[in-house]
Parts: sequence; C-alpha cells; structure tokens
Amino acid sequence: MTTATRPTSVDPRIVPVLGVGAGLVVGALVGLSPLVLVGLFGLAVVLAVLRCPDLVTPAVLAAMYANVGGVLVQEHGLPLVVGAAIPAALCWPALRSLVLDRCPLVVDARFWAVLAFAIVQTAGMLVAVEPKLAADEVRTILVEGLALYLLVTHSVRTRRVLEWCLVAVVAVGCAVSALSVVQYATGNFSQEFFGFAKVENFDPAGENPFEKPRAAGPVGEKNYFAQVLMMLVPIAFVGLARDGSLRGWLATAATALLLAGVAVTFSRGAILAFGVLLAVATLLGVLSRRLFVVGLLVAALGIVAVPQLRERAASIGRLAHLTSGRAGVQRTDKATQGRLTEMVAAARVFARHPLVGVGPAMFPVHFQSESTALGFQVHADRREAHSLYLHLAAEHGLLGLLTFAAVVVLHVRGLQEARRRSRDELVRHVATALLLSFVAFLACGLLLSFKFVRFFWLVAGLAAATCRLADESQESSEPHRLRALEGRVA
Repeated sequence: MTTATRPTSVDPRIVPVLGVGAGLVVGALVGLSPLVLVGLFGLAVVLAVLRCPDLVTPAVLAAMYANVGGVLVQEHGLPLVVGAAIPAALCWPALRSLVLDRCPLVVDARFWAVLAFAIVQTAGMLVAVEPKLAADEVRTILVEGLALYLLVTHSVRTRRVLEWCLVAVVAVGCAVSALSVVQYATGNFSQEFFGFAKVENFDPAGENPFEKPRAAGPVGEKNYFAQVLMMLVPIAFVGLARDGSLRGWLATAATALLLAGVAVTFSRGAILAFGVLLAVATLLGVLSRRLFVVGLLVAALGIVAVPQLRERAASIGRLAHLTSGRAGVQRTDKATQGRLTEMVAAARVFARHPLVGVGPAMFPVHFQSESTALGFQVHADRREAHSLYLHLAAEHGLLGLLTFAAVVVLHVRGLQEARRRSRDELVRHVATALLLSFVAFLACGLLLSFKFVRFFWLVAGLAAATCRLADESQESSEPHRLRALEGRVA
C-alpha cells in the first residue's frame, strides 16, 4: 500500500530572503545603482546566514550561475575582492559541515579523478612557451575548477540543500534568460540590465546590416551562454518536475523560458545539443517516443518561424561540403572556414605534442604558425580551438584527454547507479537530470572550447553530492530490509 507524498511547504525562514530578492528585481527595474543592488544582495546573504544557514549554498551557487561577481567587477568597476568573495562564501557551509556537523571528508574515486585532471593541467606549465599566460590559466583551473568542486561537494550534504541548489540555479537561469528574451521582444538591445543581458553583434548605428544581435547573457559570449542555459534545461524539466502538480507546470514553464533564451543566442552548437539531448533522454526512458517526436516538431517549428535561427540551422547542413575537400570548404561561409581552420590547427598541435600538449592557454599562441599552411579562412588574432576535445588534446595531450574522460565517466556512472539503486525519488530525479546536464555540456563541447569552466565544475560538484546522497540512502535502507527479511523468516 502506498501513501501520498505530502507537498513540501515553504520554510518561513526563507521569507526575509525572498523579500530582499524581490527588492533586487524591483531595484533593477526602476534603475537603482549597482552599489545599492550589491548592498541588498549582501543583506540577503546576511539574513540567510542568520535565519537559515542551509540557504547560504543555494544563494552562492545562484550568484555564481548569474556571474554576479564577473558583472560587478568587469561592468561596474568594483574591486576584484567583491567578485572573489562570492565563491569564497562557500567556505562557511563547507567548514560548518566538517567541523560542527562532523561530516567526513569526501574522498572517493571521483575526487581522485578530478585531482589527477587538475595535476595534468597544472603540470603543462612546464612546457608552456609563455609561462605568465599559463600561470594565469592554472590559477583559473585551480580556483574555478578544483577548489569550487571541493567546496560544492562539501557544502551540499542533505537532500534539502541539494534541492534548494537546483531550484536556485534554475531560477536565476530563467531570470537571465528572460532578460534576453525581453530584449528581442522589445528590440531594445542597448538596455543590457546592468550587464546581465549583454548582446554580441549589436550595431547601434546600423552600419553592418549583415550582423544580427545575439544574446550573450551575463557571461558576455553568445555560444557559451547557450551552453550554460542548455545545462539547466534537463535540471528544470526532469530534476524539479512533479507529475500533476503546480510544481510540474512551473518546471515546464521554466524549461520553455530557458529554451527561449537559448534560441535568441542563435547558437548552432546549441541546436545540435538539443537534438542529442532529446535522443539520449529517450534512450534513458525519460521521454517517450511521442514526446521525442513532439520535441523535434517544436524545435523545427521554432527554427522555421525565426529567420535568423533558420539561417543558422541551414549553415549546419552546409557542413556537408567539408567532405568534398578544399573546394567544398571554400563553398562554406567564412565563419565555418574559420572554425575548421582552428580545429584542424588544434589537431596538428596535438599530433606534434601528443603526450602532454603545449600547456594551458597555449594553443592560441601556436595557432598562427599551424594555421597559415592550411589555406582556409585564417583570423589574424589568436584563436581558440572551438572544440572541447581538440582544445584538451592540443593543450593537455593524451594525459589530459584520459583524465578528463575519467572525470566524466566516473560521475556519469555514479549518477546512473543513483538512478537505479536509490530509494529516494528526489535523488533519482536529480541524478537523471544531472546526467543529462553532462550530456548537454559535452554535446555543446563539439563546437566550443573548455572555457567558463566554473559552470561545468559546479554541476560536477552537485553530481558528486547526488551520488553520495544516493549511497547514503542505500546504506540506511539496508538495516530496514534485513529486519523485514528476519520478520518474514520468523
């Protein structure tokens, strides 16, 4: 006999934080200065610590996913310490769990894979031709990669905190997505909402009619903004949805809003990733075949209805010309030729330095020397590899590829085990959502380098926390099963 699950009520301790959050939104709309907004956000964090310490982690992750620190420092000239203080705030819940709650250190196979990947990336400094540039990249790798991963895994200790973290990042993703959608709905691209809705290719003077505005969000780069939003789509649709409930309808609305934000980036990689995401979700049994077909039809209708999106999707089909050799390549657009040049150059760098690569942030340095002999469209400046896999191969070699593969495989395998074995419905839903979030990241990575790594490691940290919670629920259920078995035998 099954019992109905009682809906979770809103904790009254959240109310002060929600009030200040509403003040932030109203303040942004009426045009308060960034310093006032920072003060309100700081007040929200203080209230969260005093009234409900478990809210600290979701608040910090939400701020990081909205790139609040980067926007305040880069767009409004605030000191770097302000941006650094946001992720550093995770030290409080992490230390609290270790010291006050006496939770154990999280040291498992996933952690060792992450550490090995960080070591390989750091060791690449030894072969870098520009040590200062490589050192800056290593600092980012250690702070936004290894340190962030450890802080998240040690801060998310309960299913309640995990659920709040997912709600927080989806909510802030919907917020920044909505700002970009509003820009396109109103045609007012000069309004960037304090830097949280940046636009690329915007020409206020109209001197270049061939360049159309593309949403870049708070990260400031259109394709990576699409990747960041795509990673949230399965979290909203799978991780937070509940059938036949108001929450399920809200999760569906959030999914639609996130996809609308992805659409106005006009990212070809995101179009490919959406198709891959639908296919994998169907294979995992998350979507029925009917929903798979509906998803494809909705995507097709959206592409047909939006001329710029239709043109971007058509350019994917023109990639078939690449199989025709040099003549076929020259029939593609300049952007495609440029990306092909960057990818082939990365492959050539990997062929020359197969074991450890050329070092962190060093592929752009080697780009010109490797690309000029190809005869395609070559940019005059330093360029990225425009492929996650070729980027890792060129800069970190075979060791980098293998250790990164170990990170992904161990987390995905752990999530798959959590889907199968956990007796906690929430954990099973979240495990499925985060597994698909990995799929979205890797699919977008076909056409994007390994940049803005904090978003990947944030999701990886949540995945590790989910796997640990699944293991704990499995262990806690063992005594109950044994007692039940003993009762039946007696």
